[in-house]
Amino acid sequence: MSGAGKTLLLVGAGQAQAGSIAVAKRLGCRVVAMDGSPAAPGLPLADIGAVVDLKDLDGAVALAREHHVDGVFTIACEVALPAVAAVCEALNLPGLTSEQAALATNKGLMRQRYQ
Repeated sequence: MSGAGKTLLLVGAGQAQAGSIAVAKRLGCRVVAMDGSPAAPGLPLADIGAVVDLKDLDGAVALAREHHVDGVFTIACEVALPAVAAVCEALNLPGLTSEQAALATNKGLMRQRYQ
């Protein structure tokens, strides 16, 4: 499997996400990582590290557009799901929808759906 020539946006660049950056780069991807903390350990590991709050949906979309990302993901960071969904929808990428992100992160909505 090769990601050669693809650009991925990783939403969240903490310790839990740092390994994902290394894997994506080994697969030949260019990695753009965003995190609200300038001290996030994954930011310097990425090809492009950006300080953008994980709850800033417009900021995530703008970053994705600026760097022409081909895909977006997060790992071990539920708070980032709405940003992943916003990027998927804005750039017409396959993945999570805003509704799915809300259902996965809002217990009230989750309970309503279960009923």
